[in-house]
Order: sequence, then C-alpha cells, then structure tokens
Amino acid sequence: MKKNWTNYLYLFTILFLIYLLCMSTFMVFMGRMEPFEKVRFLIAFQLPWDMPQLLNVRVLPDWAVHLSFRVYSMMFTTTVLGLLLGWIFRSRTWCAICPINTVSSIALKKLNKGQK
Repeated sequence: MKKNWTNYLYLFTILFLIYLLCMSTFMVFMGRMEPFEKVRFLIAFQLPWDMPQLLNVRVLPDWAVHLSFRVYSMMFTTTVLGLLLGWIFRSRTWCAICPINTVSSIALKKLNKGQK
C-alpha cells in the first residue's frame, strides 16, 4: 500500500508536538515557565471545562503536573481527530495515518532493503 504525504505530515506534526512537550516540561523544571494545569486541544485551545482531579496535584512537582496535562492533551487531541475521521470517512481511517503505522512502515522498508 502506497503512503501519501499526509502520513508524513501528520508524523512530523506529532514529533513536533512531542518536542514541544519535552521542551516546555524542561522549561517548567528550570522554573522559567508556569505549568499548564488545563487540558488543551491541539495544544493551542484550552478546553472550556475543568477536568475532575482524582489526585491532589499540589503534592507533585510542577514539571510532573505540566507533563501529565501535556500528555493527556495529546491523547485527547488524537482521540478527537480519530473519532472525527472515523465518523466523516469510515471507521478505520485513523489507522491509515496513525504515526505508529507510518514509522513501522518506514522501518520495515529499510529492514527489507537491507536484507536484499
């Protein structure tokens, strides 16, 4: 199956978001940035409601709180995008552009090329 440019664009987007996640968490750790304590969609748009807190986040270091909300924001974003794509097109559309699928396809191509 031939991959198109949207797979690589989405892979680049996810890698860029992971880079932002790591760098912003490091900035919080260094004390140069306030931690995000809200879930965001596409990291830019803050959700208009508060998430229920199961744990007292004040006992955790600021960088851990920031990291957890960033990771949850990425999970929320990919879930919403996957549901929208599945609803608009068909149920397994997300599987076609999933970054893990794209990375594994690249790795398999290189592995098969090396074995020839």
